[in-house]
Amino acid sequence: MSKVTFETELNDEALGALRSYLAKKNEQLDMRLSEQLEKLYAATVPAAVREYLGEKNGTPVRRSAARPRRAAPAAGHAEGNQPAE
Repeated sequence: MSKVTFETELNDEALGALRSYLAKKNEQLDMRLSEQLEKLYAATVPAAVREYLGEKNGTPVRRSAARPRRAAPAAGHAEGNQPAE
C-alpha cells in the first residue's frame, strides 16, 4: 500500500501556536494529525470496506470497540406520554 501526502491550509500564527502547545505536551503535529485521520477513517468507512482493504493490502485491521447505544426512553416517559398530574 502506498501512502499519499496532501496539503491543507492554516493561518501561520495559529499553526505556530498549535505547534507550541503540542510541544509543551511532548506531542508532534504530524503524529496527532495521523491519529485523527485514522479515527476519521474508522468512523467514516464501513468496517467491511476497511477489512476488505486491509486484506487486499496485507494491513491488519484494528477493530474499534462497539459504540454504546442510547437507551430508549422508559415506557410512559416518552415525550407526549407523561402521566397527568
